Amino acid sequence: MSLIDVLPALLDRIEIRVPSHLEGHSIWPHIDTERPPSAAGGARPIYSEGTFFANRPVGTLIQSYRDGEWKLILDRFRDSKELYNLSRDPGEEQNLIESEADIARKLYAGLQRRYNRNLNVFDSRERSRIDQVDEKLKELQSLGYVSTSVPTSTQRPVQYHPMKGVELTRFGPFGDEEDLHHFSDHLDFSGGDPVALGQIVRGCREDPRLAHITGGWFDRRSTFLMRNDGAKQRGVFEVRIERDQPVHPTHVQVEFNDMPGEVSPIDGLGNHRLAYLLPDALRTPGYFHTGLLVDGRFVLREGESPRTHKYGAIKIRSVTLE
Repeated sequence: MSLIDVLPALLDRIEIRVPSHLEGHSIWPHIDTERPPSAAGGARPIYSEGTFFANRPVGTLIQSYRDGEWKLILDRFRDSKELYNLSRDPGEEQNLIESEADIARKLYAGLQRRYNRNLNVFDSRERSRIDQVDEKLKELQSLGYVSTSVPTSTQRPVQYHPMKGVELTRFGPFGDEEDLHHFSDHLDFSGGDPVALGQIVRGCREDPRLAHITGGWFDRRSTFLMRNDGAKQRGVFEVRIERDQPVHPTHVQVEFNDMPGEVSPIDGLGNHRLAYLLPDALRTPGYFHTGLLVDGRFVLREGESPRTHKYGAIKIRSVTLE
């Protein structure tokens, strides 16, 4: 039995036909006859998801997919991909995502099908209602009753997209990034080429689509998903230290796949170019994470709150593989 069986059971109890798109099964007959509810529907995969905002320019999504003794978790907030054998590891302490790649691939395919099916149901049943709300909002805006700064659904930053069939790796994409086909070895936050938002893993303090020539603000720890074609040997960061920063960083440390690397001093204001050799394992074709750790903690002025005031540890103008 699962939580997804509750709604079908309630509908069954009040004699309303259970819609075909619901994933659960009615357990009411088993409750009524006092038979074990585990018999309802037999063993079947269970999918769940949740969404919220975090320090990315788009909303984040957490998904899980359980099939038998195996459970796959895709967590975009922590940027983690986890696989557990619940029979041997009920506490979910030993992540097998790398050692059991074939099983992870199988569960990922099932998760992808379930998510895309749910998304199609949402689009087909909810889109017309959303369009009606947007039309009414635009009408009220034209009459002056509602501010034009209130976004319509098509203007809102969070949109969810079908999952594509990608190879699931620890430091690769999840597959639902809208701009996946634009992933590259260069990110420009100073107003040059458009930035693929899916390549920003953590640390973003402002919408990079509103780029400024001096770069974009990032937190003390910033991480990016980069794609190497196999020919690149170095990771290069162009950063900027502003005069009016509450705290001026004195050094930064590079990270590759969450492992800390070389430390670079930051001497003075203005632009700085930081170059680091890629580890041997990252010089082959594929995806990996890289980013910077800044020594300065966040410092806000008296009376300011991190919930309502933008702040950042460093400005990043670009991230490039060379």
